[in-house]
Amino acid sequence: MIFCEECGSVCYRRTSKNRKGEYNYYGCGCRQRNGPGACDNGASVREDLLMERIKRTYEEVFADADSIIEDAIEEARKLMQSNRGELQRVRGQIGELDKKIGSMTRLLVDPDIDATAKRAVSRQVGELEAERERLQNAVAELANDANDNTARLAGAVRQALTEAQESLATVATPTEMRDFIEQYVGPMVLKPNGDIERKGLETLAETQTAPAEAGAVKRSIAGTGFEPATSRL
Repeated sequence: MIFCEECGSVCYRRTSKNRKGEYNYYGCGCRQRNGPGACDNGASVREDLLMERIKRTYEEVFADADSIIEDAIEEARKLMQSNRGELQRVRGQIGELDKKIGSMTRLLVDPDIDATAKRAVSRQVGELEAERERLQNAVAELANDANDNTARLAGAVRQALTEAQESLATVATPTEMRDFIEQYVGPMVLKPNGDIERKGLETLAETQTAPAEAGAVKRSIAGTGFEPATSRL
């Protein structure tokens, strides 16, 4: 689905005929319904050329799959760095708990402390031990994630690329191409200069630290870019 960058409306498809044939164009739906005064975005994009550009872009991506996988691995490494910081923080908490447990354990053997107080201290020690065990489990989980993440993500991205390539190979009609775009490209925006780009690309780049395989593939398409401008379509 394509959205107008200016007003956010869905871009509607309209048909235009000339001596060369019949073509479908996408343009701002608000502008088409209410006239030029409703939205300043007068750009349009020809459907067949847009789909051909997306197809070529994916073929370029498939030809450079190793580069995409390397990018995904680099993202995994960044996540591992984040995990290392979290590991240090959790281990620091465990160290503090060990100090508290040690102090309370000494109270339990102090002959000057009565039995009631010792029972209260014993309960607190039990609670601290339970918290320590929880943190130790968190450390083990973070360590395993750091070790497994790179290989797992590389395999997932390679699998997603294979599935996308197989899906594209079966595309035979405009409807099938639109279904492919919906699954592997996602929403797009039509800019006033006629360019097309993925919708929400900046947000995705800023917020997604450990991408799912489909997300990594979609970002690779966005990185390759869509080129069509109104004057060329």
